[in-house]
Amino acid sequence: MDKRYSKRYAVFFDADIIFGTRRENCFIKNISGNGLSLQTESDERGIDFTPGNIFNLKIRLSSEETLDLQCRLVRACEIPAGEQDGKPAYSLGMEIISSFSGYKSFYNNVAMKKIRDLVNSMISNFYMI
Repeated sequence: MDKRYSKRYAVFFDADIIFGTRRENCFIKNISGNGLSLQTESDERGIDFTPGNIFNLKIRLSSEETLDLQCRLVRACEIPAGEQDGKPAYSLGMEIISSFSGYKSFYNNVAMKKIRDLVNSMISNFYMI
């Protein structure tokens, strides 16, 4: 049985995951109302990806706008080095524990855009029949 409480939406946003003084570039793969999935580009910085650790996450929405979150690591899966230019990387699941600047609004905007895109696609397909 799925434990998720809200729908997940596939996205792609560049971000930085921050643990203490260490910072690692990553990208957001999907979001939900209370969590997100991301992937690090590599593990060059030696960040401790132990479930339960608290991280700050800075998502780049545009060249001028970022979204700052505090998250708890729920799961971490190492991606073999051969798939990432010879450097290990991680797929991470995070629970959002604090939003510093409007995550709920961001999530709702993404959800509405995905729904609009789906409806527009269905309309386009209907008229092609």
